[in-house]
Amino acid sequence: MNKKRGSYCFWVVLIVLSGGLLHAAEYLWTGAAGNGLWSDSANWSPAGVPAETNDLATFDAAATVTSPAAYTGAVAVTTGTLTLITPNGASHILAGPVSGAGALTVEGPGTLALFGVNTAFTGPIAVTNGTLLINDEAALGDNIAPLTIHSSGVLDLGGAPTSGSIKIVKPVTVAGTVDNTSIYAQQHAFGGRVTLAAGARFTGPGRFDIRNGTLDLDGQVFTKTGTNSVQIVGTTAVTNEPPGIAFDVQEGELLFADAVTFSGTSASTVEVAADACLAVYLVERPIPYSVRAASGVNLKANDGNSVLNTNLNIYTGPVQLNGDISVVGSTHSQQSLRGPVSGPGGVTVASSELLLANPANSYSGPTVVSGGVLRPLTPAALSPASALTVTNGGTLRLLSAPTSAEGWTDTDIAGVLTSSVFLDPTARLGIDTSLRDVTLDAPLADFTHGLVKYGTGTLDYLVSGPLESGALIVREGTLNIGPTGALTLPAPETVTVDPAAGRTGYLNLSGSTSVATADLGQGINQPALYAGSTGRGVVTFTNTASASVGRLDVGRENGSVGVIRLAPGTVLHSRSGSGNTAFAGINNGSYGYIQNDGGTFTNNGELALGLYTGSCGIYRQTAGEFAMAGGTVAPAGTQGGYYGGLTYIGRSGTGHAYVSGGSFVQYGNNQIHMGSRDTINGGLAVLTVDGDASVSADRIDCCANNPNSRVLINLLGGTLSLRYIWRSAQTGSSATVNFNGGTFQVAYNNQPNLFQGGTACIIYPGGGTIDTAGRNATPGTSLAGAPGMGVDAIALGSPGSGYLAPPLVTLSGGGGTGAFAFAEIDPDAGTVTAVRILNPGAGYTSRPSVTFSGGGGSG
Repeated sequence: MNKKRGSYCFWVVLIVLSGGLLHAAEYLWTGAAGNGLWSDSANWSPAGVPAETNDLATFDAAATVTSPAAYTGAVAVTTGTLTLITPNGASHILAGPVSGAGALTVEGPGTLALFGVNTAFTGPIAVTNGTLLINDEAALGDNIAPLTIHSSGVLDLGGAPTSGSIKIVKPVTVAGTVDNTSIYAQQHAFGGRVTLAAGARFTGPGRFDIRNGTLDLDGQVFTKTGTNSVQIVGTTAVTNEPPGIAFDVQEGELLFADAVTFSGTSASTVEVAADACLAVYLVERPIPYSVRAASGVNLKANDGNSVLNTNLNIYTGPVQLNGDISVVGSTHSQQSLRGPVSGPGGVTVASSELLLANPANSYSGPTVVSGGVLRPLTPAALSPASALTVTNGGTLRLLSAPTSAEGWTDTDIAGVLTSSVFLDPTARLGIDTSLRDVTLDAPLADFTHGLVKYGTGTLDYLVSGPLESGALIVREGTLNIGPTGALTLPAPETVTVDPAAGRTGYLNLSGSTSVATADLGQGINQPALYAGSTGRGVVTFTNTASASVGRLDVGRENGSVGVIRLAPGTVLHSRSGSGNTAFAGINNGSYGYIQNDGGTFTNNGELALGLYTGSCGIYRQTAGEFAMAGGTVAPAGTQGGYYGGLTYIGRSGTGHAYVSGGSFVQYGNNQIHMGSRDTINGGLAVLTVDGDASVSADRIDCCANNPNSRVLINLLGGTLSLRYIWRSAQTGSSATVNFNGGTFQVAYNNQPNLFQGGTACIIYPGGGTIDTAGRNATPGTSLAGAPGMGVDAIALGSPGSGYLAPPLVTLSGGGGTGAFAFAEIDPDAGTVTAVRILNPGAGYTSRPSVTFSGGGGSG
């Protein structure tokens, strides 16, 4: 046998394709069978049925055809009108491309889905009956030829596979129904001209928008049905509104937003049926229409910061309440009724803020402020025929003014502070000091419900002796509480300094003032002290003022700045613990700062600085005491001394504890965790011990469950007393102890190796001391001098402005590693005064770049 090894044969097949798409078969509709059936081969030339993906079905004259059940081939409508009929209950699909300059009519009563890329189709489309389902605007042909939805026709946007994927810019006339049966919102559904004809309806479970186009009512009624939200947004121009009912909201939500323009007047009405919703979102121009609302209607503000601008979300036309309605919306949102409000119905402000401005309001139903904020500009803006009550965390916001024509005088305010108006301890009085500073004394100082400070300017709350108070909230400006009050807040009331984004609020506790929230026990989410959840919030303790709160929540959302300052002799106690963590710096872009200049800061349990990626939490202590409880955890739901948890510095964000005086103690054998975080990688954790500070704990655990985390322990002075420092061997993580003048003191019951798991020790020119206190212990790692050059100073080019707390200093580049610095500020001037090098780092060949972030300022 002759065998040839390694021999191969090749067959080369050349397939030559002509330009353009090759169709497996091309069929011309003749309709010779006279039955209009796509599936009848006698209707095609040559005889057969287009059924394959590469088939082409051509129509060169008017034809009425029953649509195929599922056809993936091409369709060409060269001239005339192709009418596709889909039987009742059927759902047919044309998934291939449609082209040509003819016309296409969709006839039901079933559903025909156009899922092809049909941009080569340049003719008009009409839906005369049944439903046309699309997945993309390209299914409707080019962007020029019109789409008409007749009175029995439905355009369904529900074929889209993702949100925001349909953007129809061709002219559309609606006499029938536009629907979105999908869960995917189509925020750009219509961007051209939409013209109404009699009977136009907009419905569905899924949201869709008319955005940056024209909505021409053409004298017809825009009828909204279905549970979804239909939104008229962007720069859409609403034109040709009819007198009488222009918008009929029978169900679901109709929303106006952004820079929408209106050409109508109060002669046009928005009719809102029972349980439907009329909503706004940062509407820049006044809505001129009259509004007629049935029982159960929601007036809604969907944005989160319109309280910053009372020129947004304004209704200028009359509002008729035919039943009781609710005002709802997001926190820090507001809407204004500047036209007269009349009718037998009432208003419940359940969330967000409602501004009443018209002195001719005459509605006779109840005015209930329950959870939201009611803002009558003057006493006359409250309907004399309506009974006012405030309850369930609601706030009555009153603008303090010299005269009743400008706002609320002291006498006016005192007149509403009755038990028949403020029904329970959660009810809140809001004082707006935008026009003048206010001092709350008799009779106002006897008010024992919640207090909310609004507006620029200052509110002095002068109380003495024990007093059960409601919530204490600062939305803007300064609230001073003192000099001798002892305020107790029942659960669930909180202390909150949380202006809207971009604004600043101050709470100053002075004298011997004390504030206490309820203690609900271990393991329960406690009433907190909030500082800067959204905007910039500053809490200052002076003299011997004190507070005992359920936990701390300092700097929560992106762009927020939270600051707490403790002067000598002051006390702050946080009843935080496991499941009820105290935070400084929580979400991405947040900044939390606590400065202790001689006060006492104690904790029942867990505290975390710099929780999530992009957050920053700093604790700065120049004197005084920090104490974290330890020992046996109190039983769940009971009060005790230790509620569980540890001190966490830098979880996935940046955390820095900078202690240059006083004591920083972890009791009960508790450790400090640095750079420790489950499931999320990264972060920077820094502990700086300086001056004569004493920092003690059982040990420091570094980088636990947190790859790519970085830990710096800077010993510049004072004493760090521990059993040992341990680093978890996480990928990309590092832990470094930088000796530059400080002392590491070996604590009780130490382990033989003081620096474990690859913890590095670098010695800088200031040197350092390891005090073994007579115990047997070794470093367990090399003590190496810093190689190369470090960063010795940072020249301040500009002091910046607006700083409420020291910004985070980030050094990058320069070829080295480990350099770390801290900014000093003048809080009164809001400027950076110096940048102090806390660790020079090593190996730098050029100056690193310096950036500031957080702290509330810029520059």
